[in-house]
Amino acid sequence: MLQTKAKVSLKQIAQELGVHHSTVSRVRNQSKSFSVSDEMRKKIIQACEKHNYTPRTSACSLRSGKVFSLGLILGAESYDWGDLHSGYLISGFMDRAAELGYNTSVFSLKQIGGLSEKMRNVILGGGVDGYAVGCGILDPESSALLVRNGIPSVEFDFRADSSLASSVCVRTDCTDAFRELFRRFTDNGVKRIGMLCNEKELRYKTFIKTTAEFELDFKESRDVIYVDCDCAVNERLMAAEIVRRNIEKIKKIGAFFCSSDLLAMGMMDALETFGISAGKDIIVAGYNNTECNPAYKPLRIPYVTTIDPHYGKWGGIAAEELIRQIDGENDVRRVVLVKSELIWRS
Repeated sequence: MLQTKAKVSLKQIAQELGVHHSTVSRVRNQSKSFSVSDEMRKKIIQACEKHNYTPRTSACSLRSGKVFSLGLILGAESYDWGDLHSGYLISGFMDRAAELGYNTSVFSLKQIGGLSEKMRNVILGGGVDGYAVGCGILDPESSALLVRNGIPSVEFDFRADSSLASSVCVRTDCTDAFRELFRRFTDNGVKRIGMLCNEKELRYKTFIKTTAEFELDFKESRDVIYVDCDCAVNERLMAAEIVRRNIEKIKKIGAFFCSSDLLAMGMMDALETFGISAGKDIIVAGYNNTECNPAYKPLRIPYVTTIDPHYGKWGGIAAEELIRQIDGENDVRRVVLVKSELIWRS
């Protein structure tokens, strides 16, 4: 038997299993044109994991013309390194890419200076096999630039208004989560609902559309309260101030959906100052499942009912779809939907 601490080659693993080295290579690279029994496939995968086998990048690159590296381009404001939730997306992307044998380089338009000549040079200068781009939020130009130059790319569409310049667009599907939320509101005797938001993006549009399916008292012109804030750091404080200004109106509403957990936290902070119990007197729900993010712990997070968009899944799916494009397996323009989940915390 091979010693697990020694660095082994593909041929040594093949000898251990009694198969040709090409069999190990094709299973390792998930070749769809190669047929092998499930039992042997399992043995090969287990042997590679046991010996911590990874192919030499230089050898793979020479054979395929690929450098086995992906680029992840994020926006200049909300969806850059400063947004704590983007960490889920980044880690999901990087982890899945690594499982499939690819490294990841992360670029922020904030760090690079927007779609400047420097950014264009980064995009067109090579060094990666393809890019995942947060085009639905700030930078559709960069995705269009990739497509014009034949570079494989996938978009993260946070607003559901992407031009779909890339072959694949990853987007959330929160309709079922809103339906479950409204059922919970109804079960708790809520008659009138409201919304606290800072922009008219996907969750706003889905909320408005889904309310029509339920017998809840809601009028967009009357029951939507806007928080004019484009910086996540200030969302909680701004929300609390807006709620205080509108407290008499808010007292008439039985439940609120807030388009982020930070807005929900700000609403709960303000309600508390008026002796109103969030959850008992007025149900408050947020979006993002912030409570599970350890980076927010210094903010003294209250217990918030929320909708989790599963950004980690977004990242993993994007990595898979991008690698399929690189391998020439996918060139059809389409939207991949990731189901959101209601996290009810009573």
